[in-house]
Amino acid sequence: MEIVLVDSNPIFLESLEFGLQHVLKASVKIRSFHSSDSCLHNIFSKPDIVIVDDALKNDKFGVVNVIGFSEQIKKMNSNTEIIFISKVIESKQLGSDLLTTDGILSELIESVKIAMHLLKRKRKVRIRKNMLMISIVLGLSLLAVFVICQFFK
Repeated sequence: MEIVLVDSNPIFLESLEFGLQHVLKASVKIRSFHSSDSCLHNIFSKPDIVIVDDALKNDKFGVVNVIGFSEQIKKMNSNTEIIFISKVIESKQLGSDLLTTDGILSELIESVKIAMHLLKRKRKVRIRKNMLMISIVLGLSLLAVFVICQFFK
């Protein structure tokens, strides 16, 4: 399973990568990018999950259209699960915006686990469909051989 992280904040990106790697252990490969451009130009595999900052800043052009970025990722692999994160949570107690990395990380880990579960289920369904198609093709082939043998008797 491969997870790609895209966030323009290098400190948050590094802590996110460390946290996910620590919790998910060796079951995943995690790659991180600081911009949508670097991500799109360097993804040669088809990631299973892409986690992208909803306020992603691009190296050249400022704020990125994350929906357009997500559509480009989906063109590479329609089965990729995309998770949007927002680091700013309004705090009524403080009357200001508050960055809560721990809360984001725990919620994000839960979202990643759900996405991983969904991907595993999709793969099982795809395998079952493939097995069914193989069975149908074999059955039809045997039927064709039988019909041909009967025809030439």
